[in-house]
Amino acid sequence: MGSQAEVEALIAEVFRTSGIKLTADDPVIAILLMQEARLNALFEEQRISIQQGLAGYAADMDDSLKATVKAAEELKTYREQILAELLAKSDERLTESEGRIYAAMQPKIAAQNKALVDEIAAKMNRSWLVAALISLGVFFALLKFI
Repeated sequence: MGSQAEVEALIAEVFRTSGIKLTADDPVIAILLMQEARLNALFEEQRISIQQGLAGYAADMDDSLKATVKAAEELKTYREQILAELLAKSDERLTESEGRIYAAMQPKIAAQNKALVDEIAAKMNRSWLVAALISLGVFFALLKFI
């Protein structure tokens, strides 16, 4: 049977709840103590079951969290690969564009260079002509004085 303190607490509880006064040697006390012990055992089993269930749920959540983190890391790697490929394609297209721009500009640059060379040649030809005329003029002027 339970301790004297448990028996007295049980007698007081029955009296407070029902108004019936029990004695320590009453056979109902043994039944109530057994019932209380069984309820405590059931509550303990329930507590352990709940803890195990929560531990399993936490483990499942941990596995899901790990899978989510792994998927996020894979997405990050995939994103970095896509960005690298986009940058490579961009550089490739830029190089192609530079080649096309240079090819399109080359005839214009060549025409401008030829025009510039022709202009300089014409100026040089005029300069020689002017220099020759001046020299001829100086020569005739000197001949007049002689």
